[in-house]
Amino acid sequence: MKKNICIAFTIFFFSFLSNAAEQKSITIIADEWCPYNCTPETEDEVYVLEIAREVFSVHGIEVTYKILNWNRALKEVRKGTYNAAIAASKEEAKNFIFPEEPIGISSYSFYGKTGMNWKYKGIKSLKGKTLGSIDGYKYFTAIDDYIKHNRSNNLKVQVLSDADALGTSLKKLAAGRIDLFIEQYAVANYTIKKMQLEDKISAIDRATYKFEPEKHKFYLAFSPSDPNSKKYAKIFDNGIKDLRESGRLLQILNKYNLNDWVY
Repeated sequence: MKKNICIAFTIFFFSFLSNAAEQKSITIIADEWCPYNCTPETEDEVYVLEIAREVFSVHGIEVTYKILNWNRALKEVRKGTYNAAIAASKEEAKNFIFPEEPIGISSYSFYGKTGMNWKYKGIKSLKGKTLGSIDGYKYFTAIDDYIKHNRSNNLKVQVLSDADALGTSLKKLAAGRIDLFIEQYAVANYTIKKMQLEDKISAIDRATYKFEPEKHKFYLAFSPSDPNSKKYAKIFDNGIKDLRESGRLLQILNKYNLNDWVY
């Protein structure tokens, strides 16, 4: 009798552990990066969240979304505090678990005061200019190296790290506290319009650089500390493929005036 009770308890115990391990919700985080991911719990969360929720809901997994500054977001996901970072490149989130399917491709531009006559012609063209950037972001190799070597010199580079680093940088640019700012084209344009700064700030040069796939493709990057991350990445890959084949992916993107990055 005691043996039977012991066996029954053992079966129950391991069944409990198995059910506990089956996570029914995941939390994905990033800094605010509209139109890819915006304000949590509003209609403006935007397409990455909509895609993620459709993909994971099929498997009974709820997706929660939070905002942190970018460097902290990567650190917390790396530790396993949260499950995934939104719109991370393989360059900036090394050793994370990546799906095969990206969620977009970055195209960068330099921004300045409207009417500013300036073009990027290599690092020498930054002489006498104060460049604004966001901590932890990767742009392209020449600029990344320039920021790394000059970030302690506020006359050359100003690196922001708060949760609204983008909005703060654009305000500084409009006020003349920095001369240039580099940002993903769609993200900057969306935010400039939302902040009603179109008459003060504009894209003055779409950056000419060699396309670097590991920096410019961005992903839903899963935690290297979470044993379920490979499973989540596989779910996401299969889900994106299903959405694309059914035409649902294009329906979602069309709502935000965006195109499928594959085509």
